[in-house]
Amino acid sequence: MTVMNRVTSKITVAAAALLFSAATFSGQTAIPIPGQQGQRGAQGQRGQRGAQQPAAPVQQVAAPIASAMEVTGPGPFFETFMDSHDDEKNVQVPAKDIYAKYNYEAKEYFVSGTTSKGQPYKTRIVIRKPKDNSRFNGVILAESMHPSGNPWVFHNTHIYSMTNGVIGLELLTAASPGLVASNEARYKDLVVPDGSANDIIAQVGALMKSQRADNPLRGLAVRKMILTGQSASAGVAQNYLSNAHMVQRLADMKPIYDGMMPTSNNGQIPVLDIPTILVPTMRETARHGNHAKG
Repeated sequence: MTVMNRVTSKITVAAAALLFSAATFSGQTAIPIPGQQGQRGAQGQRGQRGAQQPAAPVQQVAAPIASAMEVTGPGPFFETFMDSHDDEKNVQVPAKDIYAKYNYEAKEYFVSGTTSKGQPYKTRIVIRKPKDNSRFNGVILAESMHPSGNPWVFHNTHIYSMTNGVIGLELLTAASPGLVASNEARYKDLVVPDGSANDIIAQVGALMKSQRADNPLRGLAVRKMILTGQSASAGVAQNYLSNAHMVQRLADMKPIYDGMMPTSNNGQIPVLDIPTILVPTMRETARHGNHAKG
């Protein structure tokens, strides 16, 4: 992780678009199970390239709203926000010190619901937000937990995000044996059926924009909620935007997410009704440039 962190540290993010220099994380692996080598789950496959556009006409439905409950034990929650490397001092800065520096907090919630196929699920989300709610600038960066166990986009933009009061919303959208093994007493009841990622993303997003009593962000004014991801987690975001975004909506049939930004993943973007930015890697840019010259 130290090498990876050196590659992505000191990133300057444009405030308007939240664009950053995306690195290729081909070396990322799933959260290792104690005593075993890391495994790549369904979410760990390299991004879904060339995703098909949704069939037309689209029958839109109001997404059910997930229920949430804050989790405080037993034991500590599995921290996925990486340490950051201080190049000047040549030391690793622990996540807890980064939170303290920007007066942020990380809270874990279990969310439950039922998929569109009738399968019950129970998964976790982590919300990283200013301790002082008045600092929240109205923007949420939502992303699926990468199979290596990191919220890469929030990590790579944390200087901008934490300085400006952006909330990071991390969703577990695929079964993670390594996460459960890290604290079985805490996570043994998690159930994430295969193929439930789109329903989880939609139903948790609908919760964040609801006035339900169990909404962790109830009372905060959400201006924009952006679904993002990097590498494998960008593949999850692209699958959602290609196959679920135009179908699963809020009760008033407005989009659940206000923008999409898959990064480090050379997928295809269908025609959508929200702003969408695809951020390829430098390798993909160079490859296409060489093809053009040929």
